[in-house]
Amino acid sequence: MHVSLHPATKKDMLQIWKWRQDPKVFSGLYTQSIENRSLSWEEHSKWWTKHSHWKRFIIRVDGVSVGWLYISLLEYWSPEIGLGIGETSMWGKGIAKQALLLALQYLRDNGYRYTHTTILDANIRSQKLFESCGYHKGERSRPGESWWFKDL
Repeated sequence: MHVSLHPATKKDMLQIWKWRQDPKVFSGLYTQSIENRSLSWEEHSKWWTKHSHWKRFIIRVDGVSVGWLYISLLEYWSPEIGLGIGETSMWGKGIAKQALLLALQYLRDNGYRYTHTTILDANIRSQKLFESCGYHKGERSRPGESWWFKDL
């Protein structure tokens, strides 16, 4: 199984939105899980446009799109990585870990020394994923969510 990251384009926007409609997927996303609701197309479009400066990737397995990954705050000392596997039938196969490792290598190759993420306190799967890649739990970031950090 070959996992790769490809720059996300506007054409990928619809697929990412569709993935984010699945309650199993959005249960790991802060705003959607707190409000327990799917995201409207207008909200998703606004999010996509607002964050056009982020590095956004589509995660592919053997050429098939299965999820997304973004790296934000590239202008700061500690970029943030976020990801989601939208194809829930692919959960538990190590794809997210391989994608995260590729993102960490991207940051190292571009001279970064630190990275972080925020994870819902109830999202044990994501906590285990990031911990397996060397992240450590820090302080609370927002209610129900904690900051996780890693030296590169």
